[in-house]
Amino acid sequence: MKERLGERIRRMRTERKLGLRETATKVGISPTYLSRIETMDEKTPPAEDVIQKLATLLNDDFDELMQLAGRVPQDVEKVIKGDPSMPAFLRSAKEQKLSGDDLMQLAGRVPQDVEKVIKGDPSMPAFLRSAKEQKLSGDDLMKLIAKKKGKK
Repeated sequence: MKERLGERIRRMRTERKLGLRETATKVGISPTYLSRIETMDEKTPPAEDVIQKLATLLNDDFDELMQLAGRVPQDVEKVIKGDPSMPAFLRSAKEQKLSGDDLMQLAGRVPQDVEKVIKGDPSMPAFLRSAKEQKLSGDDLMKLIAKKKGKK
């Protein structure tokens, strides 16, 4: 079974020998709130800034924690909302069962470290950031997929 956000945070915290109160203080949240996150008693996932602080403190992958929280990072959301062809591209990638890593390779990049697609693949946020950095539109990405399809 896939590890849940609270389980992951607790595991990473205990591996680093950090106490609950110490971790909460360093992140800027109450120990009670952190406990509720770890025990999955908190029904609303933490805000992006809290997840970012936890990822930094625990030396964990921010994108993976966001995925476990069921959240899409704001910078990735802006990429999707800012390009009208991006939702169609993501749907096409999902239909073709292409992962974020596959798409990174298609875009000519090696991975550095619509919503279901992003939440379902921890490498997707990195791919979308890379596409944005390269100024690739959803249409450009669709052409890359079509090219790959033609080679099969």
